[in-house]
Amino acid sequence: MKNIIQFLKTLPGAPRVIRECLALNDVREIPGRNHSSIIMGWIKELGRNFAWIKNDEIPWCSTFAAIVYKRADKDVSMITAAAASWVNFGTPIGKNDAVIGDALVFKRPGGNHIGVYCAENKDSFYIFGGNQSNKTGITRMAKSRLLAVRRPVYKVAMPEGCIKNYMDLGGAFSENEQ
Repeated sequence: MKNIIQFLKTLPGAPRVIRECLALNDVREIPGRNHSSIIMGWIKELGRNFAWIKNDEIPWCSTFAAIVYKRADKDVSMITAAAASWVNFGTPIGKNDAVIGDALVFKRPGGNHIGVYCAENKDSFYIFGGNQSNKTGITRMAKSRLLAVRRPVYKVAMPEGCIKNYMDLGGAFSENEQ
């Protein structure tokens, strides 16, 4: 996924959410009784919809997505710790129309998963997300698991870096995000 990271770092006009994702790349949860002060700080920063969370042992993909979109000045007031809440974010977009910076919601065993579109190929999306192998970063998701594409509301025009990005990097599909 290094190629995607390098591409995103040099993308002219990249949406702010991508810069926020890159700034938080490779944040890891701490298994056991201790918990990541960074992840716990996100929960505190997000406020009431996340206040019930007391550790980093629960699925926190929605927490990561909420913090990067919030810091990118997007309205996340309707978002909760449940990834399914992202079907109410921004504007609905057709499943074939996702571009860099869009929020992608996926089905997973026992729930859903949320991540930020970075790239795609014929059968998969590469998304920046949290709680992917217990850390933040980019993972490959099967297009067949896609539930919804949601575009953040931009105050003016969409940034020029909100483009389709085709890359075929291969790699294993993520099967169950944790």
